[in-house]
Amino acid sequence: MLDLLKKIFYFGVGVAWLTKEKAEEVVKKLSETGEVRGEEAKKLVSELAKKAEKEKQELKKSIRKEVHRVLADLGLASKEDIQRLEERIKKMEAKVGKS
Repeated sequence: MLDLLKKIFYFGVGVAWLTKEKAEEVVKKLSETGEVRGEEAKKLVSELAKKAEKEKQELKKSIRKEVHRVLADLGLASKEDIQRLEERIKKMEAKVGKS
């Protein structure tokens, strides 16, 4: 589990670094050195931004999944568990009220 958490952390750091501004900065430097040109630079920024957004969404999914797994391992009640219990209590209270 520790290894997975480390991977998630490092992945998150990488995604956080690759913001649109950072992508533009990197592409600007490449453009200044002549490694990329005008339209090519705009396309590269767009592709980097899309990739970063996709990775952010994947990171959110991974974190959410891992948190759910850890909570289940700890034996904590889920939101759904609590809602089922609340419904059962309401039904019991309704039966008691009719008696």
